Amino acid sequence: MSIILSKPIIGITIGDVGGIGPEVSIKSTLSRDILKIATPLLIGNLKAIKENLKIVKSNRTLNVIKDMGEIRSPYKYLNVYPAGTIGIKKLKFGVTNAEYGKLSFDFIKTAIDLAVSGEISAICTAPISKKSLNEAGYNYDGHTEIFAEFTKTKDYAMMFIAGNLRVVLVTIHKQLRKIFRQITIKNIYKKIYLTHKSMKLFGIREPRIAVAGINPHASENGLFGNEEKNIIIPAIEKAKMLRIKVEGPFPADTLFKKCLDGIYDVAIAMYHDQGLIPIKTTSFYEGVNVTLGLPIIRTSPDHGTAFDIAGKGIANPKSMIKAIEIAVKMVSNKQ
Repeated sequence: MSIILSKPIIGITIGDVGGIGPEVSIKSTLSRDILKIATPLLIGNLKAIKENLKIVKSNRTLNVIKDMGEIRSPYKYLNVYPAGTIGIKKLKFGVTNAEYGKLSFDFIKTAIDLAVSGEISAICTAPISKKSLNEAGYNYDGHTEIFAEFTKTKDYAMMFIAGNLRVVLVTIHKQLRKIFRQITIKNIYKKIYLTHKSMKLFGIREPRIAVAGINPHASENGLFGNEEKNIIIPAIEKAKMLRIKVEGPFPADTLFKKCLDGIYDVAIAMYHDQGLIPIKTTSFYEGVNVTLGLPIIRTSPDHGTAFDIAGKGIANPKSMIKAIEIAVKMVSNKQ
């Protein structure tokens, strides 16, 4: 095996071409910190990649490949695996349309196929536009559901990482009034079990798990609701029967400080904003999203397409770089 391929190949889908995805993808592949630990491979549309190379003012030579044996030194070349069934006549930034949604889906599907076949070690996905995706006829809430469907994964979860703070969500992109339908003993137990099992990928074999309540003050012994007593506590007790180290439910306004202080390795939040507010407050530019439960490794930066700054060359790649670093660590621990 060559020196290049002795490092894990991380497939990087460039995301929605109208956003900052291609820019942060390219910037991350130029990072010497990344080149020391990985062989990055861009997966996406050639025209979008070329246009963004000009934007970031890089003269790195493109190396367009059809198989992994054609990868060349990432210190000298920008390795690209072309994907997408349609071309781009003129690249437009800051817009949503079905064409860009179709392309972003094609990039993801290509990466999944490469990962499932073992040709790449992991996938790091740049942000997509859910609006463009739906305009193209793909009715998914986002990346997570696409990965779950095309890897035939039934039980999965979103984990967000910011420094030593790790948060897993019980419910994902749901209206607040509808989340109580999914706050069940079964769903919470599944997330606890999946979190326990998945933490091995982060080098933690006996994780200490903390579960958040859903009501203020975790209901204060039933004063503000009964979900903690009737649903969350039974799920926790069921997990404890498997000798999983899990405690709670804790008031959400104090739980995440316990994790930051190292008392717990990971927190389980009941809904999206409950878990994401502490993540983005503590590390807005370096948050990372990981999909747990998949047969392959997938990470992504914890930010969106940022249409307002797309094409300006000022997008911050720190979150993408961190996502690649975490993917490499997960590959190592999986092996």
